[in-house]
Parts: sequence; structure tokens; C-alpha cells
Amino acid sequence: MPKLFQIRLLLFYCVFSAVISNVFSQNSTDYLEIKGSVNDSQNKDPLVFADVVVVDTNIATITNTEGEFILKVPQELLNASVKIQYLGYAEFNTTV
Repeated sequence: MPKLFQIRLLLFYCVFSAVISNVFSQNSTDYLEIKGSVNDSQNKDPLVFADVVVVDTNIATITNTEGEFILKVPQELLNASVKIQYLGYAEFNTTV
């Protein structure tokens, strides 16, 4: 097995393990679940894989094939800004 492949596989395993342990360690009462959808304002088509980001944090997600998203935000970020980006569209900012 090539050395570069082994390093990538190890890196993937480390990141995957960290993500899984973080997901299972979150207490649902400490987080708010924000659900929404991102659509074209003129024809109402869903914008697939649009970026939804809590500004100045590492909390982010993308929309699914229906333009819908779910974002888990800590309660202390209740008034945080959320930025939605999609290639070819103007950036949209709002608060949680």
C-alpha cells in the first residue's frame, strides 16, 4: 500500500472519529436546531448544496437536494449571524 494512501486513510480515520465522538457527546438541551430552506427568490427552485454558515464560528452545513438544511447551534449563539452563499447568487445574511 503506498505511503501517501496510508497517511490519507489515517487522517480520514482521525477526522471521522473526532466527528462521531463530537456528535454523540452533544447534549440536545444545549443546542438549538434551526431548520430552513434556501430557494431562488424568483422561480422558487431549491438551491442544492448552498452553504449555510454561522459567522465567526466553524458551524456550517449545506442544503440537501430539496434546498433544506438543519443547523445545530449552541444556545449561547442565539443572536449570531448566519450567512447563506450559493455560486452565482448574492450572499444573504440574517440572525438566528
